[in-house]
Amino acid sequence: MQNIFLVASGKGGVGKSSLTAFLGRALVKLNRKVLLIDMDVALRSLDLILNVSEKCVYDWGDVLERRATVEQAIVKGENGNPDLLCAPVENSDAIGETGLLLTIQGIKKDYDYIFLDAPAGLGEMLRLGSAIAERAIVVATPDEVCVRSAGVAAEKMREYGFDGETRLVINRFRKKDSKKGNLLGADSVIDKTFVQLIGIVPEDTAVTFHSVTQDGFSVSSPASKAFMRIAKRLEGEKIPLKFTNL
Repeated sequence: MQNIFLVASGKGGVGKSSLTAFLGRALVKLNRKVLLIDMDVALRSLDLILNVSEKCVYDWGDVLERRATVEQAIVKGENGNPDLLCAPVENSDAIGETGLLLTIQGIKKDYDYIFLDAPAGLGEMLRLGSAIAERAIVVATPDEVCVRSAGVAAEKMREYGFDGETRLVINRFRKKDSKKGNLLGADSVIDKTFVQLIGIVPEDTAVTFHSVTQDGFSVSSPASKAFMRIAKRLEGEKIPLKFTNL
């Protein structure tokens, strides 16, 4: 199974890292072994979202610099969390495609899914992730700016040599605003990004609340149910995309 996913967005602020974290948690609930790799050098956030910052003693920069083994650097998931490999706190000459690729290939057999959470933008980490990943998820909110950015990111990944399956997640979808024309509809987002849809996550204050407070995230919340639907689709389940249920 091709299990190394690049998660990209183009524009920042679309909830890409939150989606990565909660999608990882959904797959853990399905008894899958999941590793998240934060690619946002100096601006990492997955450790905060997963509430494991104090456990991030080492990062993958330390692994490449041979200050730690990958086993030492991985924060093991507890309380329903996936495993996490934190991003370096600063840039380094050791950061490059070959070293990280070899590191991931060495642990790939231990996981059902590995998600590379790329930083916003079209820079070096997106290029590096495009070279390593086997599949991709592009995240966009349903507004013109973020949708165009998502489409550009998907095209840039292809320019970087990525030729795997790419799927779209529309995040923070608000059905009422879409119907009023204040936000794009799902069909318009798909048409403008040229990427096949795999899921829609509705706007849900529970996601923001959890990210700030680290309190428990209800499995019955609308976003939680959406993350689980996406996880099951990744697992190959035939779950229809029903916009009317959002």
